[in-house]
Amino acid sequence: MNVTAIISEYNPLHKGHLYHIKTARKETNADYIIAIMSGNFVQRGTPAIMDKYARAEAALRSGVDLVLELPVMYATASAEYFALGGVALANTLGIVTHLSFGSEYGQADKFMEAANLLLHEPEEMKAPLKEALKEGLSYPAARAYAVKVSHPELADILEEPNNILGVEYCKALLKLKSNIIPHTIKRQGQDYHSETTDAGFASATGIRKLFGVESEENKRILESQLAPAAYELLNDHFEHAPLTEDDLSMLLRYKLITENRAHLTEYFGVNKELSNRIYKHLNDYESFSSFAELLKTKNITRTAINRALLHILLDVKAADVQAVTKRGCVDYIRVLGFRKEAAGLLKEFSDIPEIPLITNLSAAPVLCETDIRADQIYQMCASQKYGIPYQNEYQRKMLVV
Repeated sequence: MNVTAIISEYNPLHKGHLYHIKTARKETNADYIIAIMSGNFVQRGTPAIMDKYARAEAALRSGVDLVLELPVMYATASAEYFALGGVALANTLGIVTHLSFGSEYGQADKFMEAANLLLHEPEEMKAPLKEALKEGLSYPAARAYAVKVSHPELADILEEPNNILGVEYCKALLKLKSNIIPHTIKRQGQDYHSETTDAGFASATGIRKLFGVESEENKRILESQLAPAAYELLNDHFEHAPLTEDDLSMLLRYKLITENRAHLTEYFGVNKELSNRIYKHLNDYESFSSFAELLKTKNITRTAINRALLHILLDVKAADVQAVTKRGCVDYIRVLGFRKEAAGLLKEFSDIPEIPLITNLSAAPVLCETDIRADQIYQMCASQKYGIPYQNEYQRKMLVV
């Protein structure tokens, strides 16, 4: 039996994603496709454009057989931890044969070669890496520079965002000594960060720009770019989407002014430099986004700031992430939904020793509390912003389509 995993956000699920799902099934000869999907918060350090149940339903109606939730500590992390969390979950299942990801490069063997290089950081990489870090480059940029100097034949693979994530997936496979086979599909359409929506497969970045601004033209573009199931679900969400980081502004400010300064570096992604900047500029706080922009420096990117601030709000501690990462496996498997025809998949990994399979939160372990808190914050903000009923996470049911 071939089971292919796709680590995803589907924020939202567009026709490029649909192409990936269909092509991955065909090229890996998959009997089942499992999506390991971010919940209500995503890697950019922001709320997801639609809640996780709407996005999971869109995936299930678009060819995915089973949707599992990527824990929030990984879903809101840098590429290295995002990839490691997703791969660890896939590996824990014990039934995944392939991991499929989109990339600008499109050749899995080169990804494994680059991953092996980065995992072991050979001697010839150390000097240029140290030099780049000394110049103030962020670690990912410094690492890319070191590869360009020491192994120029692999330099191109670290210059595009999907390639970088693909290398991190392969790094995680190597680190975990996983037997899962990496599989990549060359990205089609617009660049990852492109905001163009009028040609080919638009990026999720471009599509998100159209949310929350209701017009016939925007709806026409969305219909042309989204997977049909996602567009249909969008009609129920257009007037109360999206949430943005600024919808978290008051909650974050409250958390910051009540937080013990000495404890701030305990949060995932907050180092001493950032902690000092937060308190130096706290009186200048106006909103989440403006504060993140104010804190940005040459060697701390805006996205890294977003993630760090979100981790403070969601109470994601560095020690917790490191403990789970060190074990190399997830502590639980949270099922968001499945297709009726794929019910047998659940039975395949329901007896994994010591790893709870969560289909009903009423029986959820304490291990889930960080994710539950994140969901409560998301729903509270959505309810307040759009005047819609608060969705109690404990009362939400697993999807079956």
